[in-house]
Amino acid sequence: KASISVSKRGNNFYLHEISLIEENLLSNANGSISLSRPGQVDLEFSLQGNAIGLINLFTNELKWNKGDSRISGVVKGSLENPEFKGHVKIAQGVIYLRALNSQVRNLAVVASIESNQLKIESLTGSLVGSRTRGISSPLGAAGTIDLSKVSAERPMVELNLSFSPTRLYLDFSS
Repeated sequence: KASISVSKRGNNFYLHEISLIEENLLSNANGSISLSRPGQVDLEFSLQGNAIGLINLFTNELKWNKGDSRISGVVKGSLENPEFKGHVKIAQGVIYLRALNSQVRNLAVVASIESNQLKIESLTGSLVGSRTRGISSPLGAAGTIDLSKVSAERPMVELNLSFSPTRLYLDFSS
């Protein structure tokens, strides 16, 4: 079950409510975005279950397939300089990574976002696909990802991650 209520007045876009109920889990979002420079943003969201799959609407670099997720947060500031804050918890997730033509299975993530820093306390899973020639490669990571320039004119993220294991089985011959 889903409901949506949005409006646009002048250069302001208002997300009065987006609600999605799946298997008795409520996901919702609300807030506003000014489309005039500098583009003020004030959004709140809470996603549960497979609602994180909404990310599939915004990128084809990764695709959420399934899993249990709980993600909540706020985005404030401007489009040019957004301020992210929130929490992420994923269990039994499956995502597809286009760049590797592979899936990450059994994805488990515990992370928080504060002052545009995504702090990954733990990320584990198994990478499987054509790049691994079907061999399951265990993944583990922890560290930070700086999101402060994610919506800049030339978007980028800075990674400070530790990986375990340090050896992955990847085939880049094709």
